[in-house]
Order: sequence, then C-alpha cells, then structure tokens
Amino acid sequence: MVTILAIIFGLLLVFAIVRVAQIKLGLTKGPIYHYSIAMQHGLKLPDLRKNHNLRGKIKIISMTDDTCMVQSKINDTELKTTLMKDYGLDSTQVLVEEVQK
Repeated sequence: MVTILAIIFGLLLVFAIVRVAQIKLGLTKGPIYHYSIAMQHGLKLPDLRKNHNLRGKIKIISMTDDTCMVQSKINDTELKTTLMKDYGLDSTQVLVEEVQK
C-alpha cells in the first residue's frame, strides 16, 4: 500500500514539475502567433513589458524604440485593439503584422 502511494505521489510530483517548466518556457497549449509591432508617424513604442492587459498573452522576442517582435497567444486584431485602447492610439499609429517563422 505504501509503495502504491509513493508511486502515485512520485507521478504527481513529476507532472507538477513538467507543468511548471512548460509554463515558464511558454510551452502551454494553444496556437502561438509571431507578430511584428511597429509604431508609425515617428511615435516611440511603449514598454509592453509593463502592460498588464498583455501580461501572459505575449512574449517579447526583441525590441527597439519603434518596433517589437513578439510571440502571442492572441490574434493580430485583438493585439492591435488592446494596444490602441491601452495607449490611446488610432489604427494608423500602430501596425501589427504576422511574421512567418
């Protein structure tokens, strides 16, 4: 009986460790999209790492003053709408384009 409980506990522990590693590495289920986010008309890109509405939805790959490459769990329309709403931008000021891997 103790052996069976030890095996079950061990399997649960392994599952928990693997799941935490998946979350930390961004390997959760669901599609991952790759986007380039660019500011237009000479605007500087806001620091997307500080955006609470995007936390957990995007992973920043690289960033310059006016362009950012991200992996995203949300589609381009939702990403652009979130950026426009959060930073008071109109559709001509921010460009979100899908990038082929």
